[in-house]
Amino acid sequence: AAALAGDVATAFRIGTGVLDRLTDGSRRRLHLRLAEAAATATDWGRAAEQLDRARTLRPDEAELARIDALTAHVH
Repeated sequence: AAALAGDVATAFRIGTGVLDRLTDGSRRRLHLRLAEAAATATDWGRAAEQLDRARTLRPDEAELARIDALTAHVH
């Protein structure tokens, strides 16, 4: 919700606080959402970092397409 409201700092604080408690699939989706939030805020370095983390968690084809598309936008 914070990411949708444009509060990227809060989104990252909350998101990174729960990452260790999530399954790989949930962690992967959260990294992708955080990457989207960072890209919206033009924080390209943070977006790229989150995309790299999402990619290491074995995304399915649809998630990989989203990761690839956002990676093209970020880089």
